Amino acid sequence: MRRTLTVLLTLVAFLIAVVLAGVWLPAVNKIEDLGASGAGLELGEWQVTVGVGLLASILFTVLALSTSKTRFSTGLLITSWVALLGFGAAAACLYSLKGRTGIVNQFGHGLAYGEWWASVIPWTIATALVAFAAVSSLIYALGKRDTPGGEPYLGQPSH
Repeated sequence: MRRTLTVLLTLVAFLIAVVLAGVWLPAVNKIEDLGASGAGLELGEWQVTVGVGLLASILFTVLALSTSKTRFSTGLLITSWVALLGFGAAAACLYSLKGRTGIVNQFGHGLAYGEWWASVIPWTIATALVAFAAVSSLIYALGKRDTPGGEPYLGQPSH
């Protein structure tokens, strides 16, 4: 039963990550491409959707790791690298929008530089924090693996 739950949680995390990477990250190109009525994808909507998708993917990854009896250090390593990929991709997408700041369409809608800058800062800070966690957990993993009598790590058999 536990293995089935782990597989289901892993599939849900993977499905959310695929939708995030395949649908919502590329949608960054449609930000502030608003029609005459102002209907379209706004920067805040995109950020909320990507943030919720990323957090859901991380949550299901943590749940899958916890049901599979994965050690905390292994779970931290995997989760931090998954988070780094997600936050880094979102920040990279936002940085790619810089060239579109200040461009106003025929309806008077566009992406202001201040809006863009205010959205890039938190995603960049989150990416830096998650990168720190990912690198430190990798250093911890490599240190524990090489330590005699250290805990089994990254698929090493336990005695």
